[in-house]
Amino acid sequence: MEKYQVKHKFFPSYLAWTALFFFLQLPSGKTQQIFSFELAYNFLQTGKTVQSDPLGFFYLFKEDGELLKLDTTGKVQFRYSTTRDGDLSGFDPYNGLQTLCWFKDFQKIIVLNRTLQPESEILLSDLDIFYAGTVKTALDGNIWVYDENNFQLKKINPGGKLLLTGNRLDLVLGQNWHPVHMVEYDNHVYLTDPDQGILVLDVFGNFIKTLPITGVKYFFIRNHKIFYLQNFAMQQFDLVSLLDYSSKAPELLLKAPRHFWEGKYWYQIFPDQIKIFRYKAG
Repeated sequence: MEKYQVKHKFFPSYLAWTALFFFLQLPSGKTQQIFSFELAYNFLQTGKTVQSDPLGFFYLFKEDGELLKLDTTGKVQFRYSTTRDGDLSGFDPYNGLQTLCWFKDFQKIIVLNRTLQPESEILLSDLDIFYAGTVKTALDGNIWVYDENNFQLKKINPGGKLLLTGNRLDLVLGQNWHPVHMVEYDNHVYLTDPDQGILVLDVFGNFIKTLPITGVKYFFIRNHKIFYLQNFAMQQFDLVSLLDYSSKAPELLLKAPRHFWEGKYWYQIFPDQIKIFRYKAG
């Protein structure tokens, strides 16, 4: 197996740790520590973007169009070349057992197994879906697709069979929505349209409510809170209290040409390396 260099995997003393803390100003005027960041891995390899799965693997998308699956030591476990299929718009290793590759220009989904071998190829036009802005792995292993022509949330299986069609949201809302990212959480599907907010649907595609969070292209949900970056600030929206809190992101985490906050990791992407910080939410 090919192995990428890793500067450090274990940190035996406090001097080997890089820890970052920031505090959130609450409405009462008090402060509360809500995150701590620790430098967990430093891969001497780079790419366009990197993500993780729940099983502890990292997925690195390279400039040359190759998708790599790495363990925590930086060793390449499996690889897949996307160049034969066109420009990869995004990938989703959400459940760790399959990886969804989305080719927006061709309106095509390729589902890879855990060894990054293609299991199925889905052309959305075969399902009479002629334009989708975003797709996402569902919690049950199927795939959510937002049909922008009919303004409906749809679910398909990895074999390309249509399983569910939601209500027409343009008729319910009186306006058109163009989501760029979605997440399923706690029997709800959240879709963000940066111009209008975050739409909340049930798992049958029926409208529940709209959250007034605009300007957001990517978010994740943890502990009943929506987390996202905006204007160099780390934001959280509490889905229970409906309160929105903000705190300036630590400057050290922003000192990279590209950075990405995803699930339990913050990635710093430099031309020659990727630093991966692990965080804990309070």
